[in-house]
Amino acid sequence: QEALRLGLVNRVVPHARLMDEALGLARRLAAGPPAAIALAKASIYRSLEQQPKPALESESFAQGVCHDTEDHHEGVRAFVEKRPPVFKGR
Repeated sequence: QEALRLGLVNRVVPHARLMDEALGLARRLAAGPPAAIALAKASIYRSLEQQPKPALESESFAQGVCHDTEDHHEGVRAFVEKRPPVFKGR
């Protein structure tokens, strides 16, 4: 609960539900847009070794790249059409 209060985690679950919750999160991530997730992970790893300004510039660049992908357009269409998106990694 303390980690949640401090903002270090976004959820606390009983130990008995931990694996189910973790697997559910993994499934949601796996169903997401692959290019955006890869760029987000790369940005996180790079930010560990960069000063804040270059890290933010890298993240801004990654967002621009993602904005021009087919997956971004599919995500917007799916949201408007109230259906699950079908991402293709493009």
